[in-house]
Amino acid sequence: MITAETYFSNVLETIHNQEWQQKRDDPEPYIKKALDIFKNIKGKVIVEIGSGEYSSSIFAKASKTFYTCDININSSRSAYQSIIKDTSILGTLNQINESLDPDMLDDFGYSQPAPDGWPITYTGNTFIIELDSNIKTYNKDKKPTQTAAVYNGDGLLFLQQFTDKIDLLYLDAWDIGTEHYKERHYEAYLKCRDNLNKQNIILIDDTDVDFSRELGYHLNENKNILNQKTTIGGKGGLLISHLLENGYNVQFTGRQTCLTNF
Repeated sequence: MITAETYFSNVLETIHNQEWQQKRDDPEPYIKKALDIFKNIKGKVIVEIGSGEYSSSIFAKASKTFYTCDININSSRSAYQSIIKDTSILGTLNQINESLDPDMLDDFGYSQPAPDGWPITYTGNTFIIELDSNIKTYNKDKKPTQTAAVYNGDGLLFLQQFTDKIDLLYLDAWDIGTEHYKERHYEAYLKCRDNLNKQNIILIDDTDVDFSRELGYHLNENKNILNQKTTIGGKGGLLISHLLENGYNVQFTGRQTCLTNF
């Protein structure tokens, strides 16, 4: 019998196994392909659930308005630091002090206080942190032309409260192998589907791999997650089939899967 302790130990061991990870494609080409489509539809707004130093930076540069949310405080800080290196982007770091899942409140350093010296502005259930370095780098004669808001907190709650229109939704949050990771990515889409623009793009990371308590991690060697007989789908394990049944088309698949409603 596999215990919860053994299960999560296996998850963490594999996530940080560099030899295993090297068997997989680099995500960068996939993100760039999706951004080409985003540019073709003249997209403006990108929302990312699951912040990353590289992905958050490139998405912020490619969009007029960018939002990213992650439960891990260190991921949020890294994403923010990478974004504000570009002085054409006005960035803010925000924290959501509520969760739809109370058990998540203590996970991954969630809701840790901001570092000393970071001025904080409270607004409702969130507070905004602005680094001095971000403010000082702006040239008064050259105002930022893009905005980026980094949120630390529950991605599902963030999407539930989100009101802007979304041109590109990027899902890369709940790690493969953690509890209900397929269900949570599916639910993330459901939370914001009414906010998706008439033409929209959904990009899902880690669709080339999956995890089970019996088999551990396994890669999709066939590179065809759309074949129901060999399907893996990873973080898109539930969402991809739902989107295909509701008029979406696959633009490309592999390490990441991109679907559009056009």
